[in-house]
Amino acid sequence: LVRKGSKTYSIRMLDLGYYYQNIGQYAQSHNAYIDAQESMKVSHGIAHPEYAKLLNNIGKLYFEEKNYLQALKYFQFALDIIEKPEGKKWHNDYSYMLNDYAKTLFELGRTGEAIDLMKKNVAYYDNNEHMKKDEAYYNRKYSLAKAYNLMGNYAEALPLIQEATSRLKTIL
Repeated sequence: LVRKGSKTYSIRMLDLGYYYQNIGQYAQSHNAYIDAQESMKVSHGIAHPEYAKLLNNIGKLYFEEKNYLQALKYFQFALDIIEKPEGKKWHNDYSYMLNDYAKTLFELGRTGEAIDLMKKNVAYYDNNEHMKKDEAYYNRKYSLAKAYNLMGNYAEALPLIQEATSRLKTIL
């Protein structure tokens, strides 16, 4: 029997929320995430990376609902949990969450901040030989290219889009 407050229950509710989110059942997703959040506070604690993932997923749900202020709040909470000091090795989850945060800033019209964070995220990959140049890396480049493109800065966007799309066959 899986009990509320256990690690297994917390993760299963997180996964259920994600499932509902992916099929567009947002009310059910919110309910599952609320259960996961309550349970995970007990099972993992609020400083755990899994809790940060949950908060980030809730942020993504709000983003999909175009509630960008709520999304930004949850992305910030998630980043606060797993943020690494400057110069330290980042966890891939940090990069993923930073990208979500930056895309939300962009949607809120805070384009300068968004682009600076996106560039920082790409630079981290570029300057770290231990980071794989995988789908996540090219997604970061694509996000930055999309931001440049939406701002009409096509000269900055083009090389990023070309690089991201030229690698599709090798990374997918």
